[in-house]
Amino acid sequence: MIRKLRTQRDDQQWMLDLALNMRGRVQNFEADATELPPGKRARNYRMIPKIWRQDAERHEALAKRAQARGAKATATALRS
Repeated sequence: MIRKLRTQRDDQQWMLDLALNMRGRVQNFEADATELPPGKRARNYRMIPKIWRQDAERHEALAKRAQARGAKATATALRS
């Protein structure tokens, strides 16, 4: 019978999720800026990649729209 092995960090994940909810910080609690886009909130660590992907898709759509309108400098700034 194979059972799932747990590490000590697995028992502490709720603490990191709580810190993320309360402070908006991910791992580096000394940093002043959050790693999430402004106005977005993650309830736990598993949600962070989804929020990053949504923000990247939004920036890409804005960059494509700016490029279609001929604003190449704006499109370049949005893609980086």
